[in-house]
Formats: sequence, C-alpha cells, structure tokens
Amino acid sequence: MNICSVPFSETVKKFSYRKDIDGIRAIAILMVIINHLNSKWLPGGYLGVDIFFVISGFVITGSLFNYGHGKGLPSLLYDFYAKRLRRITPALLTNIVICSAAVWIIDPQPQISLQTGFLALFGFSNFYLWKISQDYFSPSTKLNAFTHTWSLGVEEQIYLLYPCLLKITGFFNEKTSRLFPLTAICALSIVSAIVLMILPGHTTGGAAYLLPFGRFWEFGIGCIACLLSLHFENRDQKNIKSVICYLSFLCVILSAVLPQYQNVLWSFLAAPATAVLILFLPHTNKARLFLSGNILQFLGKISYSLYLWHWPILSLLNLYMKSNTSYLYNFLLLTFFTSISSYFILEKRLKTFLQNKGNVFSYLLSLPLILFSSLYVFTLHKSHNPHPLAINGFRYLPDSYENFPVKHTNFFYCTVELPKRPLHSNTMEKCTIPPANKNLPTL
Repeated sequence: MNICSVPFSETVKKFSYRKDIDGIRAIAILMVIINHLNSKWLPGGYLGVDIFFVISGFVITGSLFNYGHGKGLPSLLYDFYAKRLRRITPALLTNIVICSAAVWIIDPQPQISLQTGFLALFGFSNFYLWKISQDYFSPSTKLNAFTHTWSLGVEEQIYLLYPCLLKITGFFNEKTSRLFPLTAICALSIVSAIVLMILPGHTTGGAAYLLPFGRFWEFGIGCIACLLSLHFENRDQKNIKSVICYLSFLCVILSAVLPQYQNVLWSFLAAPATAVLILFLPHTNKARLFLSGNILQFLGKISYSLYLWHWPILSLLNLYMKSNTSYLYNFLLLTFFTSISSYFILEKRLKTFLQNKGNVFSYLLSLPLILFSSLYVFTLHKSHNPHPLAINGFRYLPDSYENFPVKHTNFFYCTVELPKRPLHSNTMEKCTIPPANKNLPTL
C-alpha cells in the first residue's frame, strides 16, 4: 500500500485506540519509578521518559490526523489546545496545588520547589531548572518536589508549534503527497538529534536533557512511525516483522537494565527501539497480547497520574524518612492511592465533563484555574513557615550526604548547595560539625 494514497476512512480506523501502547506506557512508568527509587536497581530507568516522548509523537500525530482534515489552522489549534487542556490541566493543577502546600509545610527551604512548581503551571519549569544548573542525575535533585515537571514542559512547548508544522507541510491535505511532511519531519528530527549531541549536559541533565531543541527528534520518530504504520497495513512477511518487533522490545529492555553511566545519549537506543516496537506490534500476536494484559493496561492508563504524583511524594519522604522498608511501603501506598484517585476523578470524570461541555467551557474554566493556582503558589513562595515539620522530624541525612563521616545527623541547615541550599552566616556555627575520625577535616 502506498503511503501517499491511503483513504481517510482507513486512517481513522488505523489510528483508533491501541491497548498495546498503554502496555508500553506501563513499562515506561515502571522504569522511571524504579530508577527514581534507586538508580542502582534499574540504571537506565530514566529512559522511560524518552519512551513517553516517542509515544506522544505517535499518538498526537494520529489524533491530529483523525480530526484535522478540512480545518483551517485557527480551528485546528483551537480544538487541539482545548483537548490538551482537558488532558493535562486537571491532574496537573491538583498535583501542584496540593504538593506545594505540602512542600511549604514540610520543607524548611521550599523556595526552589515552589518556583519550579509555579513555572510548571505555564509549561516552563524545564527552562528554570536549566537556568539554575539543576543536575537532574544528582541525588540532591530529590529535594525539589517538581523536578519531574521538566518533561511536561518539553511536551507542552513542542505542542505549541507541532500542529502548525503539520499544517504547513500539507499533512492534512488529502490531495497532497504525504511524502513531503514525512521528509520534513525526518529532516527536523535529524537536526534535533544533532543539536542533542552538541548541547552540553549529557551526563548532568543540562541543556541536552531539559530543553525541547534536543528532544524534538523523539517526538519526530513517533510521528514517522505513525505515518509509516499506514504502509504496514498488509500482513505480508509476518515472520520478519515479528522478529523485528521482538528485537526492538529487547533493545528497550536492555537500555533499562544494562549497567551504564547516566547519559542522555542512551536515548539513541531506547527511542528508536520504541518507535520500531510501536510500528511492528500489530503484526506480533504474543507481544501484543502481553502488552495488552489487564495489569499493564491499568498501569498504562494511570501512567500520567503516576508520573505526576510519584516524584513529589518521593521528594517529601526524602526530607522525613530514611530509605528502608517503611519508606518503600509509604511511598507505594501514597503514590498508588493518589494516582488512582487522580485517574478516576480528574482524568476520567472531570475530563469527560469538560469534553461534554465543549471547547469554550474548557477554556473558560481552565485558564482562570491556572491563574488562580499560580497566585496560590506565588503566595506560598512569598510566605514564611516558622515551624516546618522537617526541622523536628529530620533525623537522617539526604541521600547526597549519606556517606559523610559525621557524628551528628540533624543538620539540615548545613546542606550547602548553590543556589538551592546556600550557606548563610547565621548558620555557620550550626554547620561546624566535628568529624567521626580525627584524621578527617571538620565539616
């Protein structure tokens, strides 16, 4: 079948909901959560975010293709952004409002977290984290409750221009060859991949990790997989396609489990393997059925809420508890309770309610709520909590200081890390800590 001459009716059928993609989402979110709990358990688990980017490129392209035909650019953007608001905003606003209050109550120095959360409401937390030189792979990153919102910022920034790109390249024109948009996406993806290799911060989560310029190629290959899937409608050479599918699945798993030095360039293995897996899964019964299983299906459906809630909970627990069995139990209990509640109440019911009310109502409700939430977080940022809970409850060193050879462990103000935990003159005396061994210097 020629990719340039697929009837629109077949396209609509082709880009309907796929259970196996939710299964891939489940694997991606499990990779991320396990890696964030302990990077030694799953060294490449952070690549789960790259998998999400590829899935987003595939799903968003298919969704736009389904309803974008015959629409002008203003109408297309109006519908697209309304859909994005309904999908992203309810759970995100609830998460930031609740977690900001928790951060203010618990964290003695909540400013960085609250500034990150404030900008996450507008989709720019990734630029803020880049500006303050936040090392994404550092254990001390766990002290920022909203570090994880960088990926949402990348997606939202790409969403601003992505429909325009597809419209300009003739993606929605049934009379235009689809070879041109495919070529344009390929070219831009190659440029983005080159930018990723040039940008600094491959191992520290700097510009290469946090900014959309070096991340577009992952959305791009998801888009390319979406277009190519039109060409793979036939069932010829099923055995070869099955082999390719299993090999790509193996590459995804290997990228997560192989011992590695954390580096964003590993995405050049995980992301293409994910795109190939998505492309060939419909032709492989066993792998498709495995990824369509009930447990993976459910985890895939709540993956967005899991991603939103797991990190703030992890961050706040790091301020209050030592990593042990009780810590893990509390983390799992709180994460799944909040995520499941968020999914059923916000992602399903509220989203459906907004969808039934139409686009105008979605805009009229979402935009004021974003402004109100930002004012709320800003107020917390400017307020001072004289009795943060972590001061009384803090009994353990943060992960980044666990190996310090000191006798005393209750020295929260002694954490020196610019610009997040600056050392002030009035805390100097508190931060003079005698060594556990007389041969070691005083901290």
